[in-house]
Amino acid sequence: MKLENEKCRRIGLMQQVTRGINSCVRVEHEALYRLIRTHCPDEKFTTNRNGVFVPLKRLPTHVLQQCCDLIKHGQAQMEKEQTRQQREDNLTHNLKHNKGS
Repeated sequence: MKLENEKCRRIGLMQQVTRGINSCVRVEHEALYRLIRTHCPDEKFTTNRNGVFVPLKRLPTHVLQQCCDLIKHGQAQMEKEQTRQQREDNLTHNLKHNKGS
């Protein structure tokens, strides 16, 4: 049963990485690369004009978890920045339209 739970966990982590990787910015991609290189120095990467690819099935579970954590952190930072930008835009809009009041 424990082996089956671990397999399901790994599949879930791989799916999260696969879905989340596209929302990452360059520095996050670089951080993911460094993370994998640090923990799996012998892992073979495939490179082409679209980027660097690694087979997720061969990564240890703890590395997959760290990749997910890094992606989630990046997404949270992006959401914070979008909220900050929206507030700034609203403030600028209000200041422009309330000058004559």
